[in-house]
Amino acid sequence: MPLVAHLRQGLGAVVAFWTAYVITRPLGASVADWMGVSPARGGLGIGTGTITVAWAAAIVVIVGYAVVSGRARAATVD
Repeated sequence: MPLVAHLRQGLGAVVAFWTAYVITRPLGASVADWMGVSPARGGLGIGTGTITVAWAAAIVVIVGYAVVSGRARAATVD
């Protein structure tokens, strides 16, 4: 939704980013907590260190792909 507002209605890029961040951050934290805690507490029991490294690696791969493929471009001002 923030991306649509940014592209179609002129919402500033910074405002769009922070809106998306605030909306998605609690969900991401909840999923990471669920994956890391023990099964006795209702989680998968993978461990917080392993989850941290796995998500960090996933982010590096996604950002690297975006840069190499040319999908990460700086906005130009006309």
